[in-house]
Amino acid sequence: MVIKRYRAFWFVLTLALTVAALPVGARVIVEAKASPLSAYVGQQIVLQVRVLRPVGTAEGQLSEPEVAGADVSLLGSIDIYTERRGDTDFQVLHKRYAVVPRRSGNLEIRGMEFARAAADATQYTDDPGLPDEAAMSVPAAAETLVINVTAPGRDGERGLPVAELILSDRWSRPPESVPRGEALTRTVTTSARGIAAADLPAVEMPKNRAYILHTDQPELTTEFSADGMHARRTDRFVLLVTESVEVPPIEVPWFDPVDRTQHVARIDRVKLLVSAGSQLRFVSRTPEALRANNRPWLGLGVVICLALGIAYGFRHWRSRAWRRAVHAFRRACVSADAKLAARSLLEIGRLRWPEHPPGNLLAVAERLGGEAAAAAALRELDRCLYRNEDHWDAANCLRTVQRALRRRTGRVASTATPLLKLH
Repeated sequence: MVIKRYRAFWFVLTLALTVAALPVGARVIVEAKASPLSAYVGQQIVLQVRVLRPVGTAEGQLSEPEVAGADVSLLGSIDIYTERRGDTDFQVLHKRYAVVPRRSGNLEIRGMEFARAAADATQYTDDPGLPDEAAMSVPAAAETLVINVTAPGRDGERGLPVAELILSDRWSRPPESVPRGEALTRTVTTSARGIAAADLPAVEMPKNRAYILHTDQPELTTEFSADGMHARRTDRFVLLVTESVEVPPIEVPWFDPVDRTQHVARIDRVKLLVSAGSQLRFVSRTPEALRANNRPWLGLGVVICLALGIAYGFRHWRSRAWRRAVHAFRRACVSADAKLAARSLLEIGRLRWPEHPPGNLLAVAERLGGEAAAAAALRELDRCLYRNEDHWDAANCLRTVQRALRRRTGRVASTATPLLKLH
């Protein structure tokens, strides 16, 4: 015990001499910058947070921003580099977030503090009775940012406040020559910058007596890159055309909040022409003809078969993607690969919650039901990635995340993907 006290004394003395030897003003600095400072409801605000820590001083943790009335997602990867200011070299931690306000008024961004974690404060000593303050770095916090948020439409704006929105479509066969009664697939893609895929509007095709329409479930994909969110929505429509018809145009209004200019993304009208060489009589629209033949039942059977085939294909695709993510997570835990484990957990979260995927490991822990053991394991993995270390308790992470996932997914009776099974 005397030896432990002796070592603790020398540790405190060394830490005090290290801090005293730093140049004047060489303390941890937390900088926060948001752009723009005046935004609309639903507009992306890019928040950049930088922590400058003098090289050689104790490490710590940066708390997540606290924003009421907005969605916050981590953008891109965390950058770590060295920067020199005056006579001091700083190690810089650079994080970017996408903040999307959901209501008008003043939006306050606060809570970005950098300090030693209390659980790690005694890791440099063997004496558990040593006060935590002896191993803690000087706390630092960024100033609170205030964003003025207004509702779109006050100045005549229509649509979504995004940097760019593009509409495009693709047909499975040329619409100028459609065999009567055969299936025709139209794929409409909506791409936008500065918005999540879940916020993109649904694209609809009008019903018409000239064709039988089936609408598939949309595919939503959001990429959280360093320059912001990139969203993609894919809508598919299956048509059984019985006669020539003109499909009306598709329009999605949007406005650029930076230039304050109004735009409309548009797909022009399309003419579907039934080829004259086809001898197949698929559907007759008169009541007398419908009573005279039973071929509409054949068309109904084709529609049902198509719907079942599309549903099976979508389910099979999601099942394969889920299994790949699960196997990757298991391999990462076996090989103690922290980066692969984090990517695999985020992919599992994206597949499990496609409309609102979690943006970081702490969000995954919350989606798993707030299990204390799983949350602690994911915080440990997050700290390991932040410090760029390779040592973490992979076995404990595998065990606790497995238990939390089983409890969480067990409450969902019907899902398109198989439950995670880790043995």
